[in-house]
Amino acid sequence: MSDDTYLSPSDLIKYIFKEMHNPNRSIEQWDYETVKSLDEYIEKIEIFNKVLEENRFFKENKIFYRGQRSSKWNLLPKICRGRENKDSTQIEEKMLNEFKILVDYKLPEISKEYCNDWDYLALAQHYEMSTRLLDWTKDSLTALWFACFDKFGINNPDEDAVVFIYYADKKDIISPDNICSPYAVESYKVFQPSLELLNDRLQAQAGIFTVHSFNNEIMKFPNFDDYKATNKKIIRLVIDSKYIKKLSYELIEEGYTHSRMFPDLHGICGEVEWKYFILSE
Repeated sequence: MSDDTYLSPSDLIKYIFKEMHNPNRSIEQWDYETVKSLDEYIEKIEIFNKVLEENRFFKENKIFYRGQRSSKWNLLPKICRGRENKDSTQIEEKMLNEFKILVDYKLPEISKEYCNDWDYLALAQHYEMSTRLLDWTKDSLTALWFACFDKFGINNPDEDAVVFIYYADKKDIISPDNICSPYAVESYKVFQPSLELLNDRLQAQAGIFTVHSFNNEIMKFPNFDDYKATNKKIIRLVIDSKYIKKLSYELIEEGYTHSRMFPDLHGICGEVEWKYFILSE
């Protein structure tokens, strides 16, 4: 392959691994190996990132990760899961307005730190209100943690998990200062909340978001990797279900615990429950 040959991030990674493991297979025939250990996961992430950093087409791409407890789940924000064909924009705007009013009234010490709808929406997302935001992280091990755990224990050991790696380019990333409302975004965009240093969860999880929108042409919220351009920027690492518990122990040994991911009472409860119910089995 010539240095001047352009391949998408997805196809470039496939090409490299095809050459490493089975040069006779085409890119279309290449399947990712499942991850079986923390060392293997870290090694693959490092190879992916090095390949792209050394490619002149992708030197300025930003890398984000998302862990999901099931490899079968779509990349969709919570507000539209199971109701992709429903335009919830007006309901979402009402929910956000009521959220702001209640926060301002009941938690004035918090509300004074939040200056726009983006910040409030990020806050609501991290406290589990349904929004059009999808959580990502800048830390690969945080993504793996969310693939292996939920807040109160280990994930279903009979189902494969997945980590998505998203190589976003400049045009995918927006500044909330340039768009007054999250509901004015067309298609999808990445945004970094300005409240990162003010919110313990966001800071602990190295959080960042994609914001999604209802597509009036096809009358649905599209799955994130249904977008042709996005699909070519996403790598999927499947976590073999047989190794989820092993990976969970390895993550804990690296300090990736419930209370690190959730530096509040949720995290403490999850950590105590893990110690007495999961470790004792």
